[in-house]
Amino acid sequence: MVSNSLAIQRGYDPTTAAIEFFWRSTPDRPVPYFPDFDGGRYWPGHGVRIGDRLLLFLMEVQSRSDGLGFEVVDWRAVLVLTPGLDPHEWDLQWLEGPANDLRIIVGSGGVVARDGFVYAFSSQEPNARHDVYLVRWPERDVRDGRLERMEWWGGDVGWLTHDDEEHDPVPVFRNGQTEFTVHYDDDRHVFIVMQTMGFGKAVVVRRTAPDLTGPWSAPDTIFSPAQRAFPRILIYQAKAHPHLEGARLVVTYCTNSMDFADHQSEPWLYYPRFARID
Repeated sequence: MVSNSLAIQRGYDPTTAAIEFFWRSTPDRPVPYFPDFDGGRYWPGHGVRIGDRLLLFLMEVQSRSDGLGFEVVDWRAVLVLTPGLDPHEWDLQWLEGPANDLRIIVGSGGVVARDGFVYAFSSQEPNARHDVYLVRWPERDVRDGRLERMEWWGGDVGWLTHDDEEHDPVPVFRNGQTEFTVHYDDDRHVFIVMQTMGFGKAVVVRRTAPDLTGPWSAPDTIFSPAQRAFPRILIYQAKAHPHLEGARLVVTYCTNSMDFADHQSEPWLYYPRFARID
């Protein structure tokens, strides 16, 4: 099983759209699109299109002998210089971003381009509460592949430069998840976070806020997946897709199991799920 791949969907209605997957290969086996590195592998985070560039965030993951068998330890960013081409022809520029001592995985949550800035929601790992922080860059810096001028949201003191030693970043909300989406609802004039809540038999919840920095509402349960009835279920990675058609809002989530043997006996299990939220 490769640790990451790409997919391009053609068409906005999931019931009729076509999808094509991309990965790399060696003479004897498939390998991830973004290559594994010594001691770890990359899992996809979020991304954003900036003009003729595509910024993608990746999570650095290492194996562990306890828990779920893995730990998210750091982040990387990649700028795709030729996103209009076939992914096998993409020109990739690996970017260096500022390190942080808080174990905050930049870009693991939603990424939004707005008002001349690129905002990246970022979860703190490992942290049972999954505190969520917000960083930003000038949009022109992102397009040029420069992430040095990263700013952190600091609550009452506003935006902090990365080298600010007098103030600490402040979470924009707590009890988040490693992965979730953020989008703006033009009809309601609010930003919406879509995520799962809980471990294992999770539900899909929504938060709203008038601004990306908040204040964010308490999570409101909007969907309880039927797969919660399976005894060893893992429900995770709920995301909204406002660009998709077929409902007021299309949401996806993933299902997995705490017992790997279930993948042999339960062929329905390891698929992404689409849900219509009306």
